[in-house]
Amino acid sequence: REASEVDIVGGCVGLTCRHCGNEIRDDARFCPHCGTLNGSAPGSEPPQETAAYNTPAPNLEGPAGGRKKTGRLLAGAAVVVAVFALLAAAASGLFSDARKQLGQALDQTMAAYAQAEKAMGLPDLNELVQTGAYSQRFSLELNGLNSNLVGYDVSALEGLGLGMSASLNQAERKLDFALSAFWGEEDILRFFLAADDDELYFSAPDFTGETFYGVNTRTLGKDLSAMAEDSEGAAEISFNLFELMGPFLVQSGETEARLQSARAALWKDVVVKKEGSSTQSINGTQTKTTLYRVTIPHSALERYVDDVADTMTVVGVMEGYRTMLESLGVAQPEIDSLMEELDIYGELAEQVKEILEELGDLELKVGVSGGYVAVVIYEDRVRGCDVKAVLDLGGGEEYVDDLSLELEIDDTKLTWKSTGNHSGTNGEFTDRTTIRAGLYQITSKFSYQPQSGDLSWEIGMPSSMTLDMEGRLTSGKDSYDLNLEKAAVKVMGMELFSLGVKYYLGPYEGWSEPAGVRLVTEMSQAELDELDLQIQANAQAWLARTQQMFLARLPEELIGAMR
Repeated sequence: REASEVDIVGGCVGLTCRHCGNEIRDDARFCPHCGTLNGSAPGSEPPQETAAYNTPAPNLEGPAGGRKKTGRLLAGAAVVVAVFALLAAAASGLFSDARKQLGQALDQTMAAYAQAEKAMGLPDLNELVQTGAYSQRFSLELNGLNSNLVGYDVSALEGLGLGMSASLNQAERKLDFALSAFWGEEDILRFFLAADDDELYFSAPDFTGETFYGVNTRTLGKDLSAMAEDSEGAAEISFNLFELMGPFLVQSGETEARLQSARAALWKDVVVKKEGSSTQSINGTQTKTTLYRVTIPHSALERYVDDVADTMTVVGVMEGYRTMLESLGVAQPEIDSLMEELDIYGELAEQVKEILEELGDLELKVGVSGGYVAVVIYEDRVRGCDVKAVLDLGGGEEYVDDLSLELEIDDTKLTWKSTGNHSGTNGEFTDRTTIRAGLYQITSKFSYQPQSGDLSWEIGMPSSMTLDMEGRLTSGKDSYDLNLEKAAVKVMGMELFSLGVKYYLGPYEGWSEPAGVRLVTEMSQAELDELDLQIQANAQAWLARTQQMFLARLPEELIGAMR
């Protein structure tokens, strides 16, 4: 050790720093004044610089196996922390797919509206109709007519109406149809149609009596050829009414499966990117949303339009038209030509695709809040016009209670807004819908109480014409029964006339077997001539009877005005 002087101070050896000359302790390695490294005292131990790293770890759990157990605890704690971190990340959407998140929000939105519709307690009768076994009735009756409009008392016309009923059982191949005109309790005219497999019958009791006259549709062509010598080409006519009706009775299961497949294919090509969060005004309520940018490729949209058109063509009425033409003996080239002209779905698809061609890839902004779709925004320039559409869903206390659509094309704006108690939380369903376009406005006010069946509905332009309806709507497990006691048309608040409307749809009520039937193709020429004379005589009697009814019921001044 180098030092200029050694002192004994308090039993400790003191040294003087060789660099700055200040006194330092003899065991100090560095001078506390200038930081110069000093040598060790003679015979002293070298400095233990690695002592801290060589010191044994403290025994936390006793001498036997302590270190191993501690290591396992620390490793287990690390795993638990990692799991919780992963769960937290998943909850925050850190590792989730944006398209999957949006898809779940779309599903939840659809489920919310489906649940609101189900809560009304009205059955879905689409499946009943698709089974091809149901009955329905409809009537329309004049309840009142404003006499001030014509200057005569026209109250006698009250009770005039039309009625219709039909029952179909496709499986049993039975159908009956009735059409009537009535005045109060008295019938004016009745017409009946009935079908039983291959046999088709008709009757107008006021003209043909109670007998039903008909033909066998399967052998119709041959029967007509046998009756008339100049019936060239008629021999090919052969059909069954229920076989023709089959394609028109679109099976909802098959249609929905095809459409669902088309939607799935479209969704597969959709590109979704999350764009962060934003506060949006949703139906007047400031709502924090997670925004997604949705891009639907133009090619995917075109394919979807074609898929929908093909579904409706194959499953729907187009196939029915083709079958009908074939059964009537029409040549195949003529059928193909007619089908091209009747291809309404294909023509509509082409028109839609022309619009899509100009739009290109469709880009939307979709905002999600609380797991539901809250807003959908579309902005683009189409055919030289600035187009913006904003669809708001929710915003109120109940998600399904408020929805609106605002469409702007340059300076023209159209708004559609619906609000009310759509979920029926208090046992009453209400809706107020307003459509505005420039200075024009159409409103709809609806109220329905499932327990009592009471229903009211007002539609129209409040400052001009409205239709006010009041009545009852009751339903069973598989039936609707609507009775509008009053459906009044008003202009500027003044009632013009009012109608009574009734409609029923429910399960098949059974076959009404005609009392007497005759096939006209089995009648002789003499019998046909006799029937012709009978119809002429009955028609004259009906005309005289109807005139007498009107003369007896209507006031003379009104009869004079009608003449």
